Amino acid sequence: MSKKMILVGLIVLGTALSSFAGWEYSAVTRAEGSQHSEMMNSQMTSWVDGDKAKIEFVKSGSPLTPAGSFMITRDGGKIMYMVNPQRKTYSKWDVAGMAGLAGGAMQMMNMKMSTPKVEKLLDEKGEKIAGFATRHYRFRTSYTMDMSFMGIQRTTATVTEEDIWSCPELDDAGLTAWMNQQGAKTGSEQLDKLVKAEMEKVQGFPLKRVVTTTTKESSGAPQVMKMTTEVTAIKKATPEAGLFELPAGYEEDPMFSPTSGKSSSGSKGGQPKAGAADENPLMKIMQQMNKK
Repeated sequence: MSKKMILVGLIVLGTALSSFAGWEYSAVTRAEGSQHSEMMNSQMTSWVDGDKAKIEFVKSGSPLTPAGSFMITRDGGKIMYMVNPQRKTYSKWDVAGMAGLAGGAMQMMNMKMSTPKVEKLLDEKGEKIAGFATRHYRFRTSYTMDMSFMGIQRTTATVTEEDIWSCPELDDAGLTAWMNQQGAKTGSEQLDKLVKAEMEKVQGFPLKRVVTTTTKESSGAPQVMKMTTEVTAIKKATPEAGLFELPAGYEEDPMFSPTSGKSSSGSKGGQPKAGAADENPLMKIMQQMNKK
């Protein structure tokens, strides 16, 4: 074979490979065991190109991620935006802010965490998922929480076992964007550092994740909740650049504003509009939980 033929072959091969610069995948999340499990169920489709990703929620039980909404990141999940096409708004997905709220609630209710521990239980060859070889990891996180609030004394022991089937071959930063958000901070700096140190040992993209959390109060039966997130299909793709841009004309709606709508004030003149608190996704979650 002549050098010219080899060169042409390499060019053709390079063109074929470059035509698939990213990925498209679908995933489902199922939760069971909790009275609020339905809020965690979802079905999503995502497009990834390097550290850019768009995650569209096809079905969802959570007011934070309603069906038809989508998330965008252009830096591998460091900054993410939740976009609501129905209201033509977007919000910065503020994981640090959520952790701050959790930390503030812990202080307000005099909640103190003790004996936090994170253990790596397994690191072995895993099963094939969606056609890809995986590495199977298992972690156990445990801690005890003591609460003293308005005369109420309560001690709760929590144990979480997490099984992860990850594919080292899939290492685009955008692929792990949503998985990283699911491992959001707890509000306890000490525990978050322990979890982060262990999770950094997981290589590649988690194709399946099963989290089983058991909580037990000092007086009462154990409560078990199980949440499974699994990639059902994944293929190479060439996403259009426009997929990763915020839609033109959409207005920012701060995630932690007590109101919701075209501005953080909710209406002209800085006065909250009627029922605005009911429209805020975080408020909706609290209201639904209180009804149970």
